[in-house]
Amino acid sequence: MLGLDTELKQTRFYQEVFAKVRIEGEARGEARLLRKQLIRRFGALPAWVEAKLAPADSAQLEMWGERVLEARSLETVFAE
Repeated sequence: MLGLDTELKQTRFYQEVFAKVRIEGEARGEARLLRKQLIRRFGALPAWVEAKLAPADSAQLEMWGERVLEARSLETVFAE
């Protein structure tokens, strides 16, 4: 007989919540890395940059992360 813990882990609800938490955790890690890269390249970050980083998803963070390699300004990194 499966234990309650194992049964819970097999539920759709658990799997969806776990997947969401994992994705959010990855995005937070990506944002932390990008923040460090931006600070190293451009110095202290203004509030508008922090406001963009906070809600960003992995795809957005990845795009900005690629731009930071060649961008000459923060505005260039975050240009639409």
